Amino acid sequence: MSVVSPSDDMDDPYEIDQFHAARDRITSHILKTPLLLSLPFSHEFSCNVYLKLESEQTTNSFKLRGATNKLQLLYAERREELERNGIIAASTGNHALACAHACSNLGLKVTCYTSTAIAAVKVNNLKQYPNMTLVKHCAEPVGAENHARHLERSEGRILVGPYNDMDIRPPHK
Repeated sequence: MSVVSPSDDMDDPYEIDQFHAARDRITSHILKTPLLLSLPFSHEFSCNVYLKLESEQTTNSFKLRGATNKLQLLYAERREELERNGIIAASTGNHALACAHACSNLGLKVTCYTSTAIAAVKVNNLKQYPNMTLVKHCAEPVGAENHARHLERSEGRILVGPYNDMDIRPPHK
């Protein structure tokens, strides 16, 4: 296990003001989750190491931060289109929950493409969101993601991806 200092990440394309802007956009939509001192890690690395308990977030993962940031940005730019068509996503659970929750806060619909292997507990959690339509597309998660990306290109749908998106990543760091 290695320790990464802020100076080790100098090639990161994000500026501090982007992080602050993302924080400002999402603060009223997410829970402030606790930091807990980890005695084993602190002892191992001879410094105080804290664990961020994103499992205490409304959707039980950090994914809500990125999805909320992305949807707040999209809503400011493309509100009418979003209100008319909603968004699409691809996920086997946490990102789908994050999108459903963030869209619910904005009064938007979301259709999520997933694999047939999605865990039953995730399906049950998603059922609490009446704005969520879950489509079990194929056996492999990558196939569901590829299908959502195809719909984005062929039908002009708005896809909120779970990663590799400049607006999803800043709040996750």
